[in-house]
Amino acid sequence: MHRSTATVSSVDPSTVRPGRAPEGVALRRLAELEPKLVFALDAATSADIPNEDVDDLRYEQWLADYWTHPDLDLESSVAAVVDGVAVSFSCLDASGDRGLSSMTGTLRSHRGRGLAELVKRATLANAAANGIRLAITHNDETNAAMLRVNAKLGYEPVGTLLGWTRG
Repeated sequence: MHRSTATVSSVDPSTVRPGRAPEGVALRRLAELEPKLVFALDAATSADIPNEDVDDLRYEQWLADYWTHPDLDLESSVAAVVDGVAVSFSCLDASGDRGLSSMTGTLRSHRGRGLAELVKRATLANAAANGIRLAITHNDETNAAMLRVNAKLGYEPVGTLLGWTRG
């Protein structure tokens, strides 16, 4: 039985220009942040990913599975920080000159302010500076907000992922 459809898109990150953070918002590379700040943001935003089953995130397991994963590019990935709290972030996994935008999320209380686009722009600009020549991402077809952000950044659809369940 068909469960979900996701659009796979790609962009040359060298074509993406960083944006300017609004007053009161600081952009920080994830490498500059305490992991617990990023964990709290990831835990709060992962539950909102359409058609994804997200288990309860435990900090120690998250550290092992995500934060210390060899592909997570902490130097390229960026968070927006407001009053010491990470409120939006974009993660990039990298291997050679290829990157995968693996997660972009914004706290519900900070949505609608352009922060997802801002952090994703900064992440892609950093990725280009760090040698990434192609970035891909995939988003559920129902995630209109993220698909709009990707279109603004120049991502172009290159394929489709279909999710299925037995039954």
